[in-house]
Amino acid sequence: MRLSDTVLCALVLGALIPRPALAQEALVPTDIEEAKASARALADHGAELLDAGQHAEALAAFRWAERHYHAPTILLMVARSYERLGKLLEAQWNYEVVVAERLDASAPQAFRDAQQAAKAELAALNRRIPALQILITGADPARVKLTVDGAAIAPGAGAILKDPGRSVVVARIPGRPPVERAVVLKEGQTERLTLDLRPQPAVAPEPALDAPTRESLLPAKLAFGAAGLGFGVGVMTFAVANRQMGELSSGQVQTWTRVSAVGFVGAGVAAAAGVTLLMMRPGGGTQEATKDAAVRVVVGPGSAQVMGRF
Repeated sequence: MRLSDTVLCALVLGALIPRPALAQEALVPTDIEEAKASARALADHGAELLDAGQHAEALAAFRWAERHYHAPTILLMVARSYERLGKLLEAQWNYEVVVAERLDASAPQAFRDAQQAAKAELAALNRRIPALQILITGADPARVKLTVDGAAIAPGAGAILKDPGRSVVVARIPGRPPVERAVVLKEGQTERLTLDLRPQPAVAPEPALDAPTRESLLPAKLAFGAAGLGFGVGVMTFAVANRQMGELSSGQVQTWTRVSAVGFVGAGVAAAAGVTLLMMRPGGGTQEATKDAAVRVVVGPGSAQVMGRF
């Protein structure tokens, strides 16, 4: 088993031991030359893993090499591993550490080359990091507690840098349910998210609409029947009075005439009542009643009829 594999196994097993008993310093060689050799071996193994696309494993090797011996060359590889994993903010921080490190005159040229490479790669990386700008409307920002992926941020803090991918923004105001929005951030873009935190009006449930009911047509039919009967009485009594006028006294003629008049008047009143009942019933409007009801009076020899369509 190679030295690098032995060290990595020790790292995994060490994660199972309580921290007070880790004694990590015991795993790091105390001799400077031995430390350099161990770090170089781990860094070489990490480079192989990085070239093979095993970015997480490469990162673990580089970070362990950095624990053995600090060198800008190794930290540069840590930054590159984070960048390959899509953790651009972690990569940015490590690049900045390499760039900011002060090298003395005796520093190897490899360290200076690593610093220059980190500076160039950092500039390119900065153009890729997405930004999220949150605008709050409808509420006092001072009352709003805002979190992005669980981390608290101050409302109105301006655009914040985030790794590419999905982020969840939650706004909370005391006494109200939280407002949650998800946003997908893309490399090199600034996403603007507006949160409208105005209180939502209570929505009353819509009343159930009952099917329109139609009142029975029987009252209208009875009124039209009465109209027909009254008309019939008026016609018959008028005919009797005219036919027997020579045989009846003037008083009897007047009586038959009055009965006939009462029949006609009663027929008119009953017909008007029938039309009114038909038009005023629930579910039957004026136009509907006009369409549904057609009433006519038919008079024949010795008879009278009220005919209608309901």
